[in-house]
Amino acid sequence: MYSLLYFFHISGLVIWLGSLIALGFLLMILKGRLVAGDNPFVASTLNLIKWLSNPGALVVLITGVMMLVQMGMAGGDKPFWLSFMEQAGGMVILLSIILLTLLSRRIMKRLTGGKSSSLPSLTGYLTVIGLTVLMSLSVVLVVSFKWA
Repeated sequence: MYSLLYFFHISGLVIWLGSLIALGFLLMILKGRLVAGDNPFVASTLNLIKWLSNPGALVVLITGVMMLVQMGMAGGDKPFWLSFMEQAGGMVILLSIILLTLLSRRIMKRLTGGKSSSLPSLTGYLTVIGLTVLMSLSVVLVVSFKWA
C-alpha cells in the first residue's frame, strides 16, 4: 500500500508542478496579447490551472498525510527533513490552492466584464505561480538530500 501511495504522491507532484510551470509560461506569452473583449485563451488557461493543478496538489497533500500515518510518524518524533516536508510542503500546497483559486476568480470576473471593464493584470497571478514553484522545489531539495 505504501508503494502505491508513494507512486501517487510523486505523480501528483509532477502533475501539480508541471502544470504550474507549463501554464505559467503560457500565461506569460498571452500576457502581452490581452485585448479588451473576449480572451478565450486566458480563460481556458485559468480553468486548466484550476482543474489540473489543484487536484494534483490535493493528491500530493492527501497521499503525504496517508504515508505519514502508515509509517506511524503522524505527530511523533521525526527527522528534520520529514517535519519540513510535512509542514512547509503542506503550507505551500494549501496556499497555492487558495491563492490561485482566488486570483483566478478575480481575473475571470474582469475578463467577463464583471467589476470593471479594464484589462486584468496577470502579474500577481504569475508571481504566485513562480513563488509556488520555487517554494515547492525548495521542499523537494531538502527532502532529496535529507538534511538533518
